[in-house]
Amino acid sequence: MRKTTVALIIGIIIATLSAFLPPDLARIHNYVFTTVVPLLIFVIALIIYIHSEGEIKKIGLAVALSSLLAWLGEITWNYYEIIGVNPFPSLADVFWISSYIPFIYILIAILKKYIRYIDLCSYIIASILTAFAVDAILFPVMYCVKGSLSPLEAFVSTLYVAINIASIPIVTLLLLVYVKRRLRFIYCTLAVGLSLILIENVLYSYYEAWNIYYTGSLPDVFGNLCYIIILFTMYKIYSENLEIVTVEDIERERRKVELLNKLMRHDILNDLTAILGYLELYKENRDERLIESIFFRIKNSINLIKSIRDVESKTELKPINLREILEREATGYPNAEININVPNVSVLADDLLASVFRNLIINAIVHSDEKIPKIEITARKLDGWVEIRVADNGPGIKDKKAVFEEGFGKHTGLGLYLVKMIVESYGGKVWIEDNKPKGSIFVIRLRAANPERTCL
Repeated sequence: MRKTTVALIIGIIIATLSAFLPPDLARIHNYVFTTVVPLLIFVIALIIYIHSEGEIKKIGLAVALSSLLAWLGEITWNYYEIIGVNPFPSLADVFWISSYIPFIYILIAILKKYIRYIDLCSYIIASILTAFAVDAILFPVMYCVKGSLSPLEAFVSTLYVAINIASIPIVTLLLLVYVKRRLRFIYCTLAVGLSLILIENVLYSYYEAWNIYYTGSLPDVFGNLCYIIILFTMYKIYSENLEIVTVEDIERERRKVELLNKLMRHDILNDLTAILGYLELYKENRDERLIESIFFRIKNSINLIKSIRDVESKTELKPINLREILEREATGYPNAEININVPNVSVLADDLLASVFRNLIINAIVHSDEKIPKIEITARKLDGWVEIRVADNGPGIKDKKAVFEEGFGKHTGLGLYLVKMIVESYGGKVWIEDNKPKGSIFVIRLRAANPERTCL
């Protein structure tokens, strides 16, 4: 951390050095700086793009493209300066203005994903900052209108500032979304970089209007500072393998916590209800087999609490032996006939997979209209997937989509909802088919732990 801070300070000193040099030395300094630093940013950003995923990959691509176009603009401008030609506007301006396009495009794409998380206060703050930015360019615009610059020169001069102003509310809104969640590093640096470019462009308009600009003067110093900030950000992401924890990630974690909470309350309540029923039966007929069922339900609740604790601390999926988990969950139901015909395969899941089959078995027993509910569980591999079919001989299900909604049914309305949520969290699918001659088949498709191209 200390080395990074020292490097940043040294970079800032180098970026501002031209402000303290004579014009000729300031030009040489600026030529070297603007030739090397944008190219370094491009290389690091390209590496980040290649080796990253998700939002950080998009930002890496945007910075790589923008820095490459900016570098071409700097090279073109330096060439004009060296041969003593200073056209305005020029090809350099085409490259510089184009460098904003990938950056703004990616930011807008990210903002569209998070627009629903932005409140009115954030919009007001972004609008105020935009208003201040507009006020900052009124003077150079008015000066251009008075005739100091041609209409084309005035248009290009103010276009730079206008693009910055268009970027400010986007970055501000994204920054406010992340500040609330203490995930502000990336967007803070982007906001600082845009602010430095805005200052550079405003100062450049002033200097051009008063005819006092030379390469390496104060406007270029702020542009160089922007390069240093972006270089520092890209290097920090690259060296520390930083990842943006997106709002979607936060929402996914929140839903996971809610799911675990509901799952624990629902399944433990089922176990306690079953224990109470077994105790009442035991009081009547003193059947010792009921004691074993009671112990099973108690152990089941203990294992569930342990599983939820493990899942809270681990997000990676792992191979789960399907036959073992099904055989374990099929015990403890003396009044039902459960047959398991499953090959020795493993699926990618976590310890909550047991709750999926537990809820399906309980659902089939509770809603059965037969004296002895019958449940047949089979499985097969299908090109990298494992398809599990849980068939019952109950009355069947008419509304095959609504049963997976939270609150559906006469009971808690959580069992099948939790089944769907857990299966989808593994990247799988669950649906219902009709069984023949009667009943329903719950079909679950999960990723195989060792995918093969063969079918069983």
